[in-house]
Amino acid sequence: MVYTGNRNDLFVSAKSDYVSFYREGYMKNGRFPDSSYGKSAVNDFLTYAFKVGDTYKINGRNYLYGVLSYRTRAPFSRFAYLSARIRDEVVSNLTTEKISAAEGGYIFRFSGISGRLSAYYSQFDDQIENISYYHDELRTFVNYVTSDISKRHSGIELGVNTKVSTTFSIEAALAYGKYVYTNRPVATITQDNSSKVVDEGKTIYLKNYRVPGVPQTAATLGINYNSPDFWFLSANVNYFDQNYIDTNFDRRTAGAVDLVDKDENPEKFYEIIGQEKLPSQFTVDFLAGYSYKIGKYIVGGTLSVGNVLDNQDFITSGFEQNRYDFITKDVDKFPAKYWYGYGRNYSLNLYLRF
Repeated sequence: MVYTGNRNDLFVSAKSDYVSFYREGYMKNGRFPDSSYGKSAVNDFLTYAFKVGDTYKINGRNYLYGVLSYRTRAPFSRFAYLSARIRDEVVSNLTTEKISAAEGGYIFRFSGISGRLSAYYSQFDDQIENISYYHDELRTFVNYVTSDISKRHSGIELGVNTKVSTTFSIEAALAYGKYVYTNRPVATITQDNSSKVVDEGKTIYLKNYRVPGVPQTAATLGINYNSPDFWFLSANVNYFDQNYIDTNFDRRTAGAVDLVDKDENPEKFYEIIGQEKLPSQFTVDFLAGYSYKIGKYIVGGTLSVGNVLDNQDFITSGFEQNRYDFITKDVDKFPAKYWYGYGRNYSLNLYLRF
């Protein structure tokens, strides 16, 4: 539902979905003859979402806006099964994820300059993660199911575009966020090749750790030139920071630091539980294009060069191995793994329009 007035543009929306998923096995596994072959029971979830927002028009060039939302989401099927590869047993107490969010900001448009300043806040509750890895003590693969995960994403974003002349423009953007775990979830560990429960109700001390996988601070500054002769050039300098690698949940348990005294051996204690932040990085990108009209046809192309300075030390993401030596507490026995960004790369696109 939408209302448009002289000063306010209001909207209210709602939706509901019915989500179902099941596992169908095409081979009977001797370890799980009754739960590996055929179609499993269907898992059903009724989800819903509500959103309300308002844009307040201060005048024709200045606007304030705000949006509130709440929704539920069915668990991802890849996390819902203890071991989808061999059996159809699902995680106990499987429930929907709850997401509440708020966003507000200021939009401005003046002669030669326009932009947006916004702030956001999102809370995620009842999330589930499920991973499988080789357990050295049991000498078999295990399924590590972590449930009741809560996270909070908050931050501010600013984007500005300035028209210096009819051909030159400058654009800049900044995003600063803080993504953290907000509770202590619990884990259940089961053997992959049997129904044995290795551990249940294991507390993971994740509260206030950063959510990994994405730079939480990013900025870009770009210069653009648009020629009246139908060609253009642009260059951007990009900066990334506050990027953390995926954490081994089992290293954030009481057993991981058992017999390591925080006061007597603080260096070892924080080496085990500390979270690795990746180094800040920057890249430079370049884009050029040209178009030309021949009769009723338009031919043209674009050339892009990414990472112009060939920065090959850019670690985009990484993860701690889930294997951990609980006896020696040696975190380097199974070192973290990293992914690196591409060095200098090129792309050429040609087109013909009728």
